[in-house]
Amino acid sequence: MSNNYQPLLLDDMPINIAIYEMTSDENFIFVDFNKQAEITENISKDKLIGKRVTDVFPGVKSLGLFDVLLRVGKTGKEELFNLGLYEDQRISGWRKNRVSRLENGLIFVSYENLEYEDDEIKTYAQQLDTKNKELDYQYGILNSVLNSTPDLIFYKDYLNHSGRYIGCNEAFEKFVGKKEKDIIGKIDIELFGENVGSFFHAEDKKILDRNITVISKEWAEYPNKGKVLLSTSKTPLKDKSHNTIGILGISRDITQDHEKAEELKNRMELALLGNSAGVYEWYMLDNSAYYSPQWMNMLGYKDNELPPQLSTWQDRVHPDDIEEIMLNVQKTIEAKQTNIEILHRLKHKDGNWIWALGRGLIRYNEQSMPYSMVGVHTDITEQRVLELQHKQQAQIIEQIHDSVISTDMEGNITSFNHGSEVLLDYKADEIIGSHISKIYLEEDSEKLNRSLEVLRRDGGSNLEFQLVKKSGEVIDANLSLSLLKDEKDNPIGMIGYAQDITERKKVEDEIFNINKNLLSIVKEEVEKNREKDKLMLQQRRLAQMGEMLNMISHQWKQPLNNLSILSQALVLKYQLNELDDTEIDYFNSNTSKQIAQMLDTINDFRSFFKPQKDKKVFNITETIGHAVGILLPIFKKENIILNLSLSENCYIYGYSNELGQGLINILNNAKDALIENDIEDKRIDITLSHDAQDIHLAVSDNAGGIPDYAIDKVFDPYFSTKNEKHGTGIGLYMCKIIIEEHMNGKISVYNKNSGASIEVTLSLYLDKI
Repeated sequence: MSNNYQPLLLDDMPINIAIYEMTSDENFIFVDFNKQAEITENISKDKLIGKRVTDVFPGVKSLGLFDVLLRVGKTGKEELFNLGLYEDQRISGWRKNRVSRLENGLIFVSYENLEYEDDEIKTYAQQLDTKNKELDYQYGILNSVLNSTPDLIFYKDYLNHSGRYIGCNEAFEKFVGKKEKDIIGKIDIELFGENVGSFFHAEDKKILDRNITVISKEWAEYPNKGKVLLSTSKTPLKDKSHNTIGILGISRDITQDHEKAEELKNRMELALLGNSAGVYEWYMLDNSAYYSPQWMNMLGYKDNELPPQLSTWQDRVHPDDIEEIMLNVQKTIEAKQTNIEILHRLKHKDGNWIWALGRGLIRYNEQSMPYSMVGVHTDITEQRVLELQHKQQAQIIEQIHDSVISTDMEGNITSFNHGSEVLLDYKADEIIGSHISKIYLEEDSEKLNRSLEVLRRDGGSNLEFQLVKKSGEVIDANLSLSLLKDEKDNPIGMIGYAQDITERKKVEDEIFNINKNLLSIVKEEVEKNREKDKLMLQQRRLAQMGEMLNMISHQWKQPLNNLSILSQALVLKYQLNELDDTEIDYFNSNTSKQIAQMLDTINDFRSFFKPQKDKKVFNITETIGHAVGILLPIFKKENIILNLSLSENCYIYGYSNELGQGLINILNNAKDALIENDIEDKRIDITLSHDAQDIHLAVSDNAGGIPDYAIDKVFDPYFSTKNEKHGTGIGLYMCKIIIEEHMNGKISVYNKNSGASIEVTLSLYLDKI
């Protein structure tokens, strides 16, 4: 009993009031009862509290009030139960009830006890009697209908009881071996035993929980009749308000149909023994199925390895086929037809798909309702594959743009594809049956006959041939001929594959004419490129001369300054009469040294910038040292720090002077970038290393890097990121020519850390290692 109920009723209220608590087994226990209700029902509240309403007022169910209590208890929606006569062995009276559910879950009932004069009661009783007679008549007709059908019909109560039988027909009485009065009130366990009864009860719960209809088949045994196969349909039983109150069941004896089907299956299996076909039967009532051993073997399974359910077949049908199959079955049933044939794919145990031709016979009962389909599935994979191949080949031939024509051995046209229609302007139906000579020139007959001799000898022939269109226009074609053979490899005709080469022939003629003048055109263009290269080389040499003079000026600046000082000192000594032999010797010695240094500088430059005619083996470390030595005075003047990390004994085969000149170009570019970008801590790093095959030289700076738009163009001729005063755009282009074309190396550039890095890869001269 609920502990949160607070008395709400006043004993002096003029209406009858009762409060109930709903129990877990869907009954109601008295919680409170007011004084007016005690008087009306002639019972003390003390005798009611804690007791079940059906024990105290047994007529509450026949009255219909109990159903109202259940609905309000479940839904919480208030209901008015209009006038009804309540009677039991103790009291009798007319009641009008209002039922609602309180917030705490208790059921609140207020009702009136209505008294009528004898005439009123008599009139009302007569009305009730008339309605009862009508109900009895309708019930009699319904009962007659139920008892006249051979099907077993039964219904159970799941609203007030857990599956007690509340009615059945005579056929069900015979099946159970008891009269209806002995069946009503019983549950399945009491009628059929623990095992069968528990199974039926669990099945009923599944139907009620899911609100579904279930069709099943089971063997059952009649008293004095033996075993029969029953097909049973169970569905939720509804009241007039569409509330589920129980289970309605209908069972049909399908033993004879089953025996006929078994006989038919046995005959079919004997007839198909040894063939790639299997027998099946689909029982539509419960979607169970039978699959013969041959059916299982067709899909790679052992006998009875798969469950006897429709899903065994459905799960193995190709997803693209299943919808069309079930639609065809539905259409066949709607048309009340019996025979059906369906081509579809089934999945073999090894994962491959087989093609199966399904033939079936749909069987109907006396009410024209389908209950099974029996038939065979035949493996036609090989046949289907060949059919598809032939169909695809025919589609390909029909859709290709070129002409494909077949003839018999006498030359009569047997097929003419769409490409032939487009090429020759004939429609297939107006030329098939004509001789092939209709589409070529008579003067080409001898040429064609020679090609046919080659065809018969070698099985194929190719030639350039002229074809005649419907309009009489002649076109050039490339014609391929092959033999058409039957399944025994005997020639039965010819296939001609023709491509229109009329336009190609025109182009070939044009190309031939162009080729006559092509050599002179090529020579002219080569000469232009040579002149262009000479001009670029001349521009580079002029630029190098300017760079060389600039470097020499830096190298000579100090010696010239020293010579100037010595000259001024000599003149001063002369003017002061202090000039003697010692001073003359000192002047002669020191001026000779300065002049010798200047001559060495000139010789170094002449040697370094002198073009080499032949390749030779040289130490690249020394070449780097010479290049750095030439630029060092400029680097010192511009406060550029030079970091060297050079491996020793790195020998290569090539042109040392050209490589040195290229390196000077790279270093000059780095120097100019540092100066133009006004870098405070100017730095250039030169690293030289090697592996087993190659030498790797890298020159990096911290000038900020090359813009993204320019990094892929730095080796292009005449491209420069410098202003017009300082850049010609030839230096790095010539570096690329020297390294990649003259030295068989590789040069690349990319931005690294805070600047640009140029990397050179050259082959190591292994004999020196």
